[in-house]
Amino acid sequence: MAKLRIVPINRADAGAAILSASSAALPVDNLQNITKTSVWRATTTSATLTAAFTGLTTLDSIGLMTSNLSAAATWRARVFDGATMMADTGIILACPPDPLGDFDFGFAGLGVNGFAFGRFAHSVLWLPTRYVATSVQIDISDPSNPAGYIEAARLFIGERWSPDNNFSWGNQLTPVENAKSSRAEDGTSRSEPG
Repeated sequence: MAKLRIVPINRADAGAAILSASSAALPVDNLQNITKTSVWRATTTSATLTAAFTGLTTLDSIGLMTSNLSAAATWRARVFDGATMMADTGIILACPPDPLGDFDFGFAGLGVNGFAFGRFAHSVLWLPTRYVATSVQIDISDPSNPAGYIEAARLFIGERWSPDNNFSWGNQLTPVENAKSSRAEDGTSRSEPG
């Protein structure tokens, strides 16, 4: 199994980045909200998102979470330092199917993403190197989207962290109660936090 990856600080959040979109039926600022119910929605099946950072930002991860992107959706991310483009992913699938090695036989469909099963799609891009950037531009295209528009609930941009050793998914957690319980003389229960 691949190592766990965590993006502890979201550089696309309010105060760290100013977001803009080429198309917005619902506000692009909703991508900075932690709730899944506030979404950014484009008016068509293609849009460009731009995150302009308030200062120099280190990044190697980009994620568009809880979206309605179909399995045929594509995206392209470009990282800029001022007017200089430092990285360009080219046009790639935004929601590629799981690789065969990650396939969970009996529980997942082969060659499809989660959106095909009524779940939300999540697009994640792990850049091969870290960049110190002033902005990121993401071009999204999903012409076969049955909804006729693109929407997403959260944008993540930042620097990932991976532990040296993965947590074993077979571990068991056992709660330990340290509180002390006793009965008062009148029979009521008394508890002291542990």
